[in-house]
Amino acid sequence: MQELRLELTNKPDDMPVSIDRARQHLRVDETSEDQLIADMIDAATRVAQNFTRRQFITATYKLYLDYFPTEIELPRPPLQSVESIQYYDTDGTLQTLDSSVYTVDNKSTVGKVVEAYGQSWPSTRDMVNAVVVEFVAGYGDKEEDVPGHIRQAIRLIVGHMFEHREDVLVGVQGYKLPAGAETLLWFDRIL
Repeated sequence: MQELRLELTNKPDDMPVSIDRARQHLRVDETSEDQLIADMIDAATRVAQNFTRRQFITATYKLYLDYFPTEIELPRPPLQSVESIQYYDTDGTLQTLDSSVYTVDNKSTVGKVVEAYGQSWPSTRDMVNAVVVEFVAGYGDKEEDVPGHIRQAIRLIVGHMFEHREDVLVGVQGYKLPAGAETLLWFDRIL
């Protein structure tokens, strides 16, 4: 099994929860803590995405592989599209694989790329990162594209962070997702 080497190449411009929505959830009227709240939204989004192993707002990734497996599973669903597949041929020249050679499955929970009917993967140079798959993942570009229960889970995590700003609380176990957030995110978790 190949090690998962994933690079985020195009970060989302927006977050799945706006500062205004987070402020409303926190019952904060003034804007003096907006930067703190924005940082908490970013952190909460990362926590939720890592827990679910999903991408919420559209982003572009590159997946690096040492060779072509039978099927290429693309992490961070939902998969929107495969932009390109490049590989180093046996001479060490970088090639772009024609899209007629493969089929993209973006209907499965975890998207994948497989050989098209009657096609086969080309031979690659025996080297690390011989295959690079660039793909786009996420529910969409805007806050409203992300399912409501995921946005609510992020707001719950932000609320928890806002109330408990210290790293260590005496008499409390280490960091754990708030129960409501974990319950909301559990159904979307990729195991």
